[in-house]
Amino acid sequence: MKLEKYTTEASINKLTYIFESIGQKTIVKVVEYSKLNPAFIGLPSEIKVYNLGFGDWDDAIKDFNDQITSNNGDTDKVLATVANTTNEFWEEYPDAFLYFKGSQPLGEKPLRTRLYQMRMNRYFTEINKVADIFGLTDTGWEIFVVDKNYIAFLISQKD
Repeated sequence: MKLEKYTTEASINKLTYIFESIGQKTIVKVVEYSKLNPAFIGLPSEIKVYNLGFGDWDDAIKDFNDQITSNNGDTDKVLATVANTTNEFWEEYPDAFLYFKGSQPLGEKPLRTRLYQMRMNRYFTEINKVADIFGLTDTGWEIFVVDKNYIAFLISQKD
């Protein structure tokens, strides 16, 4: 994808990335890949799965907060930056699957998941060249279909 992205700083193990979102204000963003038990999302135990999480750095909790809505005016650039971290991650963990869904407070509509899905729909052709995409429905995992609603997503690097 030829989208504008922010420059990131990666941890040595390529599991954490930091960048600054520069819009109405400057916000430190964190992208974190954490190992996930595949059974937790209905997959066989031999599959290596990492959760892709990201949010704003929160000094109060000394960690990133994925519940904050920044509205900093640079959503596409932030999402392109997060997506771009997968390239470095997969250099280190080439056979890993990435699981993600939008976070939202309990009881609210899954607006972030919808936002991610809309961007994947828009850039499906480009994403599909480098990654296999799966969507989670009420009945399980399936190959991603553009314009179909999903609960969560799973992507793997193409061979």
